[in-house]
Amino acid sequence: MDKAQADAIAQVLLERDVREQEELRGRRAAETVYRARKRRVARFTLVGFGLGAVAAYLGNIPLITGFTVGGIAGTTIGWLVTQRSAV
Repeated sequence: MDKAQADAIAQVLLERDVREQEELRGRRAAETVYRARKRRVARFTLVGFGLGAVAAYLGNIPLITGFTVGGIAGTTIGWLVTQRSAV
Protein backbone atom coordinates (compact mmCIF):
# COMPACT_ATOMS: atom_id res chain seq x y z
CA MET A 1 0.00 0.00 0.00
CA ASP A 2 1.44 3.33 -0.98
CA LYS A 3 0.99 6.71 0.67
CA ALA A 4 -1.94 7.80 -1.52
CA GLN A 5 -3.93 4.67 -0.70
CA ALA A 6 -3.22 5.03 3.01
CA ASP A 7 -4.30 8.68 2.91
CA ALA A 8 -7.49 7.76 1.05
CA ILE A 9 -8.39 5.07 3.59
CA ALA A 10 -7.65 7.40 6.51
CA GLN A 11 -9.76 10.15 4.93
CA VAL A 12 -12.73 7.79 4.48
CA LEU A 13 -12.50 6.68 8.10
CA LEU A 14 -12.25 10.25 9.37
CA GLU A 15 -15.19 11.44 7.22
CA ARG A 16 -17.35 8.63 8.51
CA ASP A 17 -16.44 9.55 12.07
CA VAL A 18 -17.29 13.20 11.47
CA ARG A 19 -20.66 12.23 9.94
CA GLU A 20 -21.45 10.04 12.93
CA GLN A 21 -20.58 12.88 15.28
CA GLU A 22 -22.84 15.27 13.35
CA GLU A 23 -25.70 12.76 13.46
CA LEU A 24 -25.18 12.30 17.20
CA ARG A 25 -25.10 16.05 17.71
CA GLY A 26 -28.36 16.40 15.78
CA ARG A 27 -30.05 13.66 17.80
CA ARG A 28 -28.93 15.25 21.05
CA ALA A 29 -30.22 18.66 19.96
CA ALA A 30 -33.60 17.14 19.05
CA GLU A 31 -33.71 15.33 22.39
CA THR A 32 -32.94 18.56 24.24
CA VAL A 33 -35.80 20.33 22.48
CA TYR A 34 -38.16 17.44 23.26
CA ARG A 35 -37.21 17.43 26.94
CA ALA A 36 -37.68 21.20 27.20
CA ARG A 37 -41.15 20.82 25.69
CA LYS A 38 -42.03 18.07 28.16
CA ARG A 39 -40.87 20.24 31.08
CA ARG A 40 -43.00 23.11 29.84
CA VAL A 41 -46.07 20.87 29.59
CA ALA A 42 -45.33 19.57 33.11
CA ARG A 43 -45.38 23.13 34.44
CA PHE A 44 -48.80 23.71 32.90
CA THR A 45 -49.97 20.42 34.41
CA LEU A 46 -48.83 21.39 37.90
CA VAL A 47 -50.56 24.74 37.64
CA GLY A 48 -53.69 22.92 36.47
CA PHE A 49 -53.51 20.59 39.47
CA GLY A 50 -53.31 23.57 41.79
CA LEU A 51 -56.14 25.46 40.14
CA GLY A 52 -58.26 22.31 40.08
CA ALA A 53 -57.66 21.78 43.80
CA VAL A 54 -58.66 25.37 44.58
CA ALA A 55 -61.76 25.07 42.40
CA ALA A 56 -62.69 21.80 44.09
CA TYR A 57 -62.27 23.33 47.52
CA LEU A 58 -64.32 26.41 46.65
CA GLY A 59 -66.92 24.42 44.73
CA ASN A 60 -67.36 21.87 47.49
CA ILE A 61 -66.62 18.90 45.22
CA PRO A 62 -64.23 16.00 45.88
CA LEU A 63 -60.60 17.08 45.84
CA ILE A 64 -59.51 14.18 43.62
CA THR A 65 -61.98 15.32 40.98
CA GLY A 66 -60.49 18.81 41.06
CA PHE A 67 -56.97 17.42 40.78
CA THR A 68 -57.92 15.21 37.85
CA VAL A 69 -59.88 17.80 35.89
CA GLY A 70 -57.33 20.53 36.57
CA GLY A 71 -54.43 18.28 35.60
CA ILE A 72 -56.07 17.19 32.37
CA ALA A 73 -56.96 20.78 31.50
CA GLY A 74 -53.42 21.98 32.30
CA THR A 75 -51.85 19.21 30.25
CA THR A 76 -54.09 19.94 27.29
CA ILE A 77 -53.37 23.66 27.42
CA GLY A 78 -49.64 23.02 27.83
CA TRP A 79 -49.60 20.64 24.91
CA LEU A 80 -51.46 23.11 22.70
CA VAL A 81 -49.19 26.00 23.68
CA THR A 82 -46.02 24.01 23.01
CA GLN A 83 -47.39 22.72 19.70
CA ARG A 84 -48.09 26.27 18.57
CA SER A 85 -44.65 27.51 19.62
CA ALA A 86 -42.94 24.56 17.91
CA VAL A 87 -44.45 25.48 14.53
